[in-house]
Amino acid sequence: MRREEVVAQVPLLYAGARSAARAAGVRRTAPVPAAPDGLEQPRLAFDEQLGPLGFLPDWSPQRRVSTELELLGLNVSAHPLRFVRDEVKALRVVPMRRLPEVRHGTRVRVAGALERAQMPWVRSGHRTLFLTLEDETELGQVVVFNDVYLKYGRVLKDAVYLLVDGELQNDEEHGLAVVAHRISDLLRVIGRSQSRGDGRSDGRSGDGRSRAPGVPVPSRPDAWELPPVEPRTRPGRTG
Repeated sequence: MRREEVVAQVPLLYAGARSAARAAGVRRTAPVPAAPDGLEQPRLAFDEQLGPLGFLPDWSPQRRVSTELELLGLNVSAHPLRFVRDEVKALRVVPMRRLPEVRHGTRVRVAGALERAQMPWVRSGHRTLFLTLEDETELGQVVVFNDVYLKYGRVLKDAVYLLVDGELQNDEEHGLAVVAHRISDLLRVIGRSQSRGDGRSDGRSGDGRSRAPGVPVPSRPDAWELPPVEPRTRPGRTG
């Protein structure tokens, strides 16, 4: 339920409490007590009970997901990549759920939102980064060795929607993971940008070019941005 829907119910709850008080013979100037026996306590109505409130503006699916991520830290109604499903499909990515069906050693391409990045200390000093990406279907693991990390470290630091080309590990010895050979900012590849949650872009257009600070997103039907995602950990911050 959206915040304005909760707020819109406050007068209804107050009216219900006053009605219960009158039925119990309580004077108007007295505090409203708990509902007397036999009378139901006023409660908030949720989506399945309330139905649409026609006097409130409807939210787009993108705004709903963006608000969920902002307030809850997770998406509930839809995965952000749902809104670029056709563009991602055109890139011939393999859904995470299908990776177990792909033969070990196959070159694959995956895409997802960065959920977590871990870089454990190793004696050699070479960095090995372990990424957890999430697409619409499942979580998937990506291994980034030192040479690839040095080449694509800036992308890993700045981007949260990633496109990864690599080789699939899928056996008992190595488990299931994609060994990254190339890492791209998915939003630049598909020509989108990421929303900051306030209706403005992150300062870059979909092709990666800088946009002047504070310039609103162009108001054409296909100009919306993907909701911002904040990974639990990421390179360059905690890695």
